[in-house]
Amino acid sequence: MKRIYLLLSFAFLASTAMAQIDVTFAVDMTGVTVSDSGLHVTGNWQEAAGGSNWTPGTSEMTDAGGGLYTLTVNIPAGGYEFKYINGNDWPDEESIPAVSQVGFGNGNRYFQLTAAGNGLDTIPFSGSAMPGFSAVKVMVDMADQEVDSTGAHVAGDMFTPNWTPNATPLYNVSNAIYAAVVQVANGDYQYKFLRSNDWGTDESVPDDCGAGGNRTITVAGDMEDGPNCFAGCGPCAVPTDITFKVDMNQSCMDFATDGVNLMGTATDWGDGAAMDDSDGDGVFELTLGLQPGDYEYKFKTGETWEGVGNRPLAVVDGEAQVLDPICFNSNEVCPAEFFDPADLTFNVDVNAEDVPDGQFVWVMGDFTGWQGGAIKMTDDDNDGIWSTTVADFCPQTAAFKFAIGTDPPEGDAWVEESGDFSEIGGCGTDNDPNTDNRFFQRSSDDAEMLCYEFNTCDACLVGIEEIESLNRVEVYPNPVVGDINIVFENSDNYMIRLLDVTGKVIFSTEVNAAKTTISSDNLNSGIYFIQITDTDNNTVTRKIVK
Repeated sequence: MKRIYLLLSFAFLASTAMAQIDVTFAVDMTGVTVSDSGLHVTGNWQEAAGGSNWTPGTSEMTDAGGGLYTLTVNIPAGGYEFKYINGNDWPDEESIPAVSQVGFGNGNRYFQLTAAGNGLDTIPFSGSAMPGFSAVKVMVDMADQEVDSTGAHVAGDMFTPNWTPNATPLYNVSNAIYAAVVQVANGDYQYKFLRSNDWGTDESVPDDCGAGGNRTITVAGDMEDGPNCFAGCGPCAVPTDITFKVDMNQSCMDFATDGVNLMGTATDWGDGAAMDDSDGDGVFELTLGLQPGDYEYKFKTGETWEGVGNRPLAVVDGEAQVLDPICFNSNEVCPAEFFDPADLTFNVDVNAEDVPDGQFVWVMGDFTGWQGGAIKMTDDDNDGIWSTTVADFCPQTAAFKFAIGTDPPEGDAWVEESGDFSEIGGCGTDNDPNTDNRFFQRSSDDAEMLCYEFNTCDACLVGIEEIESLNRVEVYPNPVVGDINIVFENSDNYMIRLLDVTGKVIFSTEVNAAKTTISSDNLNSGIYFIQITDTDNNTVTRKIVK
């Protein structure tokens, strides 16, 4: 019987030099119109082949006839991930069925290339198996086993060659769980897992879920079997209850209508798992039974994801956890004080950047649903500082960044900031595994204004209506040592605010004099801003460094 199989395994990449091996990607486009931009394949193998990883429009496939497209590359043995692209950019990527994905939050296809030169089988674009075959994903939990350096393997009569212990290596999909996928005709099969690539390390399966020491399976369509404990009929450990909580009361979002979902490796990302607020207190909860291991998670309401990085979670066998109710879009509990909506003005200085004709500057964030709702900014006076005001801004925090691009945003004509904002100046938060976001926390009920140089934490200085006398304000010494001296040209009533790089007011005072001082004893090293407003509501801002 002819069988087509696809290895979904991912071995450790060798740290030593290895021989280059030819491998051919093959995708069946029968019934699919191929883009005028061509058919491409992308993945983390491209650098090994002399290109750049995950560059969707550079590795074009060739029409081999009969709807088959192929590309042969020469790369070292190891584990690789990939996707097919019907076009030359990410919106053209295929939609991969769950059974063919890495899983646990990773939606890519993948394969294990051995030194023997095993190849890839033909896969339908956006499909799991060729006509007449089904995709079967088998998974084993090795939590209580020691896996040999040759890696975990699977053998059986649905893998080719049949019952060959070193032919089908397994991929470590999550913690101690290993998996492989095979394309096979419907029918009855037997198989077993091994702790290495040779007999003598194979499992002996109980009769409750097997026959003659082998696992048994009946295939009638795409399916997953497991994860089962090595040499067992179920998971290795009883799931541990973990209760997730998120406080939505200060999110200013329509969570009552949109609902709140837990997203992460525990829910295989995707659409996540719906949370519940049965008592109507605005704190959503969800309890999941999880196997021991390391997880990542965040929350989402409607189409709005949190702008913070993925939160880590370690689950220990038998140790149930009830997590604190984290404030949405924060890693802390919600503060007791809640500020009323007020205008928030975003400014960005792009004088050091290239803004091509026909392109604009944008601001996007968790309050816009990111790029889909990005706000186009304006530069009416052509001074290179682009601005926009969000009226009655309600959220207490904002994760955001600026971008340069066309209207509407599209493809390569969209350049987002990529600064390491959490490190270069403390004006942002880590958003691992993605680039950092800027971060702002409201400090009062008053209107507030932000101004940064593009892709940096350096502030640009924009006065609301600066006048000549305020422009002659002196602030010294700078860098600060000891007291901060502020000298005015004229005596008047002045409101002085000291802000950190996030815009948070850390000190304010009113003075009626020609000179005043502010102690810096309690200030940490970093960048600060002194904002001075006179009785006519004219404002000037000075940047200082301690």
